[in-house]
Amino acid sequence: MVSDTVKLISGVIQGSCLGPVLFVLYINGITKVLSNNVTCLLFADDVKIYTVLKSDADIVILQNALDEITDWSVKWQMPISVKKCSVIIYGKSALTNVPFYLCGSCLKSTDVVKDLGVTNNSHLQFTGHINCIVGKAHSRAYLIRKCFVSRNPPLLMRAFNTYVRPLLEYASSVWSPQYNYLIDKVESVQRRFTKRLPGYSVLDYPARLTSLKQCSLEKRRIVHDLVLTYKFIFRLVDVQTSNFFTLRNDVVPTRGNPYKVLINVSRMNVRRHFFTERIALIWNSLPPSVVDFRTLLSFKRTITNVHMNLFTRY
Repeated sequence: MVSDTVKLISGVIQGSCLGPVLFVLYINGITKVLSNNVTCLLFADDVKIYTVLKSDADIVILQNALDEITDWSVKWQMPISVKKCSVIIYGKSALTNVPFYLCGSCLKSTDVVKDLGVTNNSHLQFTGHINCIVGKAHSRAYLIRKCFVSRNPPLLMRAFNTYVRPLLEYASSVWSPQYNYLIDKVESVQRRFTKRLPGYSVLDYPARLTSLKQCSLEKRRIVHDLVLTYKFIFRLVDVQTSNFFTLRNDVVPTRGNPYKVLINVSRMNVRRHFFTERIALIWNSLPPSVVDFRTLLSFKRTITNVHMNLFTRY
């Protein structure tokens, strides 16, 4: 049976095959009403706008952008949930107490925001996010030991990899910790789980990983960073590579892989711990005799053979 034809005057049908595509076409128009001085980012129905605040003129520009979004939502009958909206100012600024308005309501100011599942604060620190995911991971690991009837270590480890490890690795290139106490906190989830497996309590952590054919979470995060770097360097993602990495094409060829990147000098820890800065040295040290750069699949297959003892604690 075929349903009756209905003329839609706004929105798209939820649950339809074309719904997501039509919604993207529908909402993409919001970027065209904003000025070039404001950057707009969209993910499904989430909208983020930002700009650099240095003077009162910048405040006016940002408020005008919010007013333009309000007018767009009224014109295209797309109501905005103002209660879910907030303002966060990164870095030190004298303009932190300036009110901003959306749809006639004053937006709440916050120091902590959750963006696409990753929590960060106004100093671009991810300690709160790490504490949250570690707590959830410990709880889920406990439930695996509590609920599974089988005591078979490989089976329990497989359950851990399926239900727990994704919590600790989602978007790790964004929040990957650099301080030892945070690295230990994330690693403690797998350390505790493997120690309580039958027959493994007498082994130390490296021996347990070897016996279970696992690697540390710290090394897995580095591998994830290297894979993402490969995608940037070889343009497998739709971003401007030059905004993240600069290839060393202008230097005398040296031993090592031919895709080395420039290592920048960072003055602040926020920049020093950023993905592109912390992975540059490791990427440049990859030996072409071990790592196959020809395809992404061959790169993933050979990158695990690289010894990373100089860059990891586990």
